[in-house]
Amino acid sequence: MKIIKSTLIGLALISATLLASCYYDNVEDLYGGNNCDVSNVDYQTVIKPIITSNCATSGCHVPGTGRKDLTTDQGIADIVNDGRLNSLVIVQRTMPPSQPLSTCNIASLRQWLNTGASFN
Repeated sequence: MKIIKSTLIGLALISATLLASCYYDNVEDLYGGNNCDVSNVDYQTVIKPIITSNCATSGCHVPGTGRKDLTTDQGIADIVNDGRLNSLVIVQRTMPPSQPLSTCNIASLRQWLNTGASFN
C-alpha cells in the first residue's frame, strides 16, 4: 500500500511538472522581433503573402470550404471592410486557430490597415 501511494504521488508530481512546462510562446514574443520593418508595407509583397500562407490554406479560407475565400483580392477586401481582419486576427488573435500570427506579421497587418489598406 505504501509503495502504491508513493508511486501515485511520484506520478502526480511528474505529470504536474510536465504540464507546467507546456506553453505556446514563439521566439519572436520571447526575445523580441527587432528585425521587423513596417515602414514600407504594401499589399502585393507583404500582406498578400501573410494571408496566403496563414489563412488561404487547404481546408481553411479557400473555395469549397464554406468559409470566406481569401484566395482572391475581393475576399480579402471583404474581411478588411467588415472589420473581421482587425478584430479576429489583430485584436483577439483567434485566427488562425492553429496559432496566432507572429508579432511582425501582426504589426505589418496593423500598419497596412492604419495607412488605408491599399490593394496596390
